[in-house]
Amino acid sequence: MDESKPLGVTQKIMSDLAWVNASTINKIVGAGSYAPIDANVKRNIKYSIEDTRNIIKQALYKLRPDLPKIITFYNFKGGVGKTTLCYQVSSHLALMGFNVLVIDADPQGHLSTSLGYDTEANFLTLLDCITNNTPVTEAIKNVYLGLDCLPSNIGLSRLEPSLSEKPHSQNFISKCLAPVLNKYDFVIFDTNPTISHINRNIIMASDLLNIVVETQAYALNGLKLLLKDLITFCKESNIVIPKMTIIPNKYEERTASSGEAMAVLRDNYSDYVIPNFAVRRSEELHTSGKIATPLAFFCRTNSIALEDIKEVIRYLLTGKEPANA
Repeated sequence: MDESKPLGVTQKIMSDLAWVNASTINKIVGAGSYAPIDANVKRNIKYSIEDTRNIIKQALYKLRPDLPKIITFYNFKGGVGKTTLCYQVSSHLALMGFNVLVIDADPQGHLSTSLGYDTEANFLTLLDCITNNTPVTEAIKNVYLGLDCLPSNIGLSRLEPSLSEKPHSQNFISKCLAPVLNKYDFVIFDTNPTISHINRNIIMASDLLNIVVETQAYALNGLKLLLKDLITFCKESNIVIPKMTIIPNKYEERTASSGEAMAVLRDNYSDYVIPNFAVRRSEELHTSGKIATPLAFFCRTNSIALEDIKEVIRYLLTGKEPANA
């Protein structure tokens, strides 16, 4: 993110994220005497990250009682958009007042790049925490208020051979996170697109798996195999299968292939799919990752990208179907 100028959020974006009327946010702002970042701006007035967190926390809708804590974005197929959704969900949850730790478990480090880190730099990763017993507190970096991360670089690729030599009965990810787990409302993983030992460790620690699938016919071919592999692995490991949500992504309303893919998901995976919902293909999502800035800081007022991310978060927090379902 560009640290040369302060980042801020408008009241309209706050009302979208809190799922309340703009007038509700306006009343909270007035009652709290929150000052805008730039007093000279008359339109699209923005407030600091700290104020945004406080304002949204006061307006936020009722949360589901079984709120998952450790959430993983997963698919062993690349290019489906899981890193993009992981980045947006984690960064916006932090803006909403939650304390979030997002962990990049992919040696490619695309999530870390979106968070503003140079993946060619030398910094601590999960590799150090698991193989060298480095305290996770030493590896965590702060992105902005409410959002911490454990970044990744190519050195993380050495973790897989190391884990393969260890007994499968041990859950190294859970042990790694134990010292900091109570500090965060959410711990969110972005995984590499493989069936790997590190991903299996992450699955064992997860309360919720968000399986991101592209709404193209060929992209659904591996979904049946993925679910079968997950169920088999959990049974063999004698662990409870984590709750799973399938998030259709890159939906294009005018294409027959997207419509056909959604029909397949509804007919075959209705127990897992968010009802009648898909994240639409949007250039803003691509731009957000490219400029390492979450949508809320720069998107248009009528952004379909933010609307869809908001709905994913709302479903996560409340269990309610999207408003456009």
